[in-house]
Amino acid sequence: MVDFSANTVAHNKNGWWYVKGGKVQFSYNGFGYNSNGYWYCENGKVTFNKNSVIQDTTGAIGAKGTWWYVTGSKVQTSYTGVANYSNANGWWYIKNGKVDFSVNTIAQNKNGWWYVKGGKVQFNYTGLGTNSNGKWYCENGKVTFKKNSVIHDTTGAIGTKGTWWYVTGSKVQTSYTGVADYSNTNGWWYIKNGKVDFTFNGVAANKNGSWVVKSGKVNFSYNGTYTYNGQTYTVKNGKATLTSCSHVYSSSVTKAATCTTSGIRTYTCTKCGATYTETIAVTGHNYTSTVTKAATCSSAGIRTYTCSSCGASYTQTIAATGEHTWEAVYTTKEEDVYEVKQVCNYDGCGEYFDSVDEVCFHIQKVHSGGATYSAKKVKTGTTTVETLEYYECSVCGATKEP
Repeated sequence: MVDFSANTVAHNKNGWWYVKGGKVQFSYNGFGYNSNGYWYCENGKVTFNKNSVIQDTTGAIGAKGTWWYVTGSKVQTSYTGVANYSNANGWWYIKNGKVDFSVNTIAQNKNGWWYVKGGKVQFNYTGLGTNSNGKWYCENGKVTFKKNSVIHDTTGAIGTKGTWWYVTGSKVQTSYTGVADYSNTNGWWYIKNGKVDFTFNGVAANKNGSWVVKSGKVNFSYNGTYTYNGQTYTVKNGKATLTSCSHVYSSSVTKAATCTTSGIRTYTCTKCGATYTETIAVTGHNYTSTVTKAATCSSAGIRTYTCSSCGASYTQTIAATGEHTWEAVYTTKEEDVYEVKQVCNYDGCGEYFDSVDEVCFHIQKVHSGGATYSAKKVKTGTTTVETLEYYECSVCGATKEP
């Protein structure tokens, strides 16, 4: 039955339709919602081919007056960046599906990177801008990535108004110090941290050589000798060639020494860049040792020495101790007759020898080792009479009833 409470975007064999109060609204042009998202409807129908930035004049899916980014007739609520499709008013910066009029940045869409002010791409803008990746030069609103020059910031877009910035590949080179590799129509300039330093007077370099600089600008008219920072140069048409330097060296290890090979320490002049090297002696091995196989009474052991620096190793033999730990072992030969052996009790040794008292008779007989049975008596009752309890062999401890 008809559900007059339904307000949605629903489907039949003819397509998806905007429904209000249970009825398809064929005269409706605007936004609707279902479980699949927000949709733009034309004459009540989702066409799936609408690509634009569209205003929600009724507040159908949010705040009234919001401009939404639509592709394939669906609102792109997860999209952030410059919209890939414009509307009659221009190109816009989108944040989470809707125009963000507060944004001033350089942002991207499928066509490139664009200068955005007040949420809108400024196609008539030529100048500097900034985003999280750095400072950029834009031409007709777009970053071309091929601008190489020293450029004047006439508006203070990225810093103090009137600053001249060094740009390569359309990006301001804020970490660069030296003569710019690219000039502008006014000449060649000395750059400090990305901008022209008009206070600099001296010699500075770029990829083309070293140059005499006056008030931040390369002085191509200078000829003769020039002394700067303890160095003397011969100058022709502003280009300086070093003739002498009172070197000030700093050093660094350019190749570390190892246990077996020498290293190199390089000294570089902080003024002119002249270098020389010295050899760092081999360090030699730093050995520590561990017993990797213990010596026993009958077999040699191994001590291994390992270099803690490079892992090189060698071994040393540990002599067998030759010191057995003897223990008497008795084996029954026949009643009251035992064979006695002294056996080394170290695990795996097995060395033994026959005891002098090889055979023990246990029946109060004395043999070559002097073994006897000793009578063991105890007192009985309350008397002092001692009663024979048992006999005990003095060699092996065997006992026998009296």
